[in-house]
Amino acid sequence: GNFGNVQVDEPKILNLQVINQSSLCELTVISLTRTAGDTDFSFAGLANGLTLPVTLPIGQNIDLPIQFLPTGFTPPAKTATFTLTTNDPNDSPLVFGVSGLSPAPEITVSGGLDFGTVCYDEGSAPEQTVTVCNGDGVNFLSVEAELVGAGCGDFAIEGNPFPADLSPDFCVPITVQYTPTGVGDHNACDLVITSNDPDETEISIPASGSTPAQVIDVN
Repeated sequence: GNFGNVQVDEPKILNLQVINQSSLCELTVISLTRTAGDTDFSFAGLANGLTLPVTLPIGQNIDLPIQFLPTGFTPPAKTATFTLTTNDPNDSPLVFGVSGLSPAPEITVSGGLDFGTVCYDEGSAPEQTVTVCNGDGVNFLSVEAELVGAGCGDFAIEGNPFPADLSPDFCVPITVQYTPTGVGDHNACDLVITSNDPDETEISIPASGSTPAQVIDVN
């Protein structure tokens, strides 16, 4: 069976239905065992405190739950082989495979922090917005963000929304203010965004702005 896409640490169950199709004899289900493959798959046990072996009367059936509990991101796909043992002389043991995926989150970042030329004014703080999204998959994107660099005294994050976990197809904006402490070019600062995306664990966005000196002409 194919479990499809499953979130890390969130179990999913697929039932293997066993039917006694005999018109004469009872069927004894002796065991269901993972005989090869990834340990993220397991036989989850029977409901109502039942245990194997179980005997099925003619025409009766039972569901054997197989669990996929991914402990990490994929690809590659995770697979396992199970063996069902019964007292059926023709079809026991029955060997079958299962598979499943747990795709990693995919971070996307849009926007920039080029403030251009800004006149010094203690009462104003120009803003730029960078948007962080979890673009794909089924897993949460864990994000942190901070300003890093010797010149970050000229910039500030307004109400930093991170750290945060972003669900799939969800975005969060982060607003950075330019707060120059004096005239000149200010660019020794980066907005550093870290995440659990295994392909892009860290993204740096340079922040820059220029504040010209005021010119006074007195006649």
